[in-house]
Amino acid sequence: MVTQFRPEQMDLTKYWDFGSGTMRVPGGTGFPIGPNDGDVFYRTDEDLLYVYDGAGWERIQNHTVDVAVEQVGSPT
Repeated sequence: MVTQFRPEQMDLTKYWDFGSGTMRVPGGTGFPIGPNDGDVFYRTDEDLLYVYDGAGWERIQNHTVDVAVEQVGSPT
């Protein structure tokens, strides 16, 4: 299912580095285990951004995103 992006779904303070103005979103080829409502994840294999809605990962649409992927580690 594709969902419309709703800013209230995401707590961007988790991802935004206010000092550098950079948004760091976890990414990889598989969704993380045990996500929380509002978590954001970038699927590197699909080149798509998702938000967790409490029941499942929903693709965010209607936004253009320039992404520079920095592999930090494997999802747990």
